[in-house]
Amino acid sequence: MFVCLTGNDDGVVHFEDNEDAKDRKVAMGLIGVRTQSGGYETTPALWDSGAFPDSYVSFDFLASLGLTGNIKHNLKTHRAANNNKFQSMGTIKLTVRLPNKFKFSYDYHVADISTEMIIGRNLLKSLGAIISFRKDEIICINAKRCKVKMIKVSEWAQLSEITALDFLNGGIPLPDEFQRMF
Repeated sequence: MFVCLTGNDDGVVHFEDNEDAKDRKVAMGLIGVRTQSGGYETTPALWDSGAFPDSYVSFDFLASLGLTGNIKHNLKTHRAANNNKFQSMGTIKLTVRLPNKFKFSYDYHVADISTEMIIGRNLLKSLGAIISFRKDEIICINAKRCKVKMIKVSEWAQLSEITALDFLNGGIPLPDEFQRMF
């Protein structure tokens, strides 16, 4: 929680952060991804407005769902927020189910990333997503006003392969098995 400190003579409102770091929420929420068998696997997704414009899915996550055979192979170079370049190995159309049972299909770039899914700006815009740190939820206006609960930092590592160190990491290497294909 942030506390507003007022009463200063300089006319500037001052804020102080008194929230415990482990209780902070991050723009990551649980969604369902359709598997090869037609069921849905619940997975954390990072709702990342800085992943302009694309959305990404982890090759390892696709392998766990038995979906790697559905990848349309084409190498593409991307630039991360820290200006490092990385390659995706292709794209895949996935069907996603939000917590309110709203389903949609979207093309994701397949890359060797440490989190299962990253929902980028174009998909955020299509969903009409509003990331509300006030309510600790992501509201998807164009998906029947679905509300995706944000995850606490303390729960982050229990739900996903990603950690805060991944944001400090350099380029994202292409897996050896795909390097041999091209």
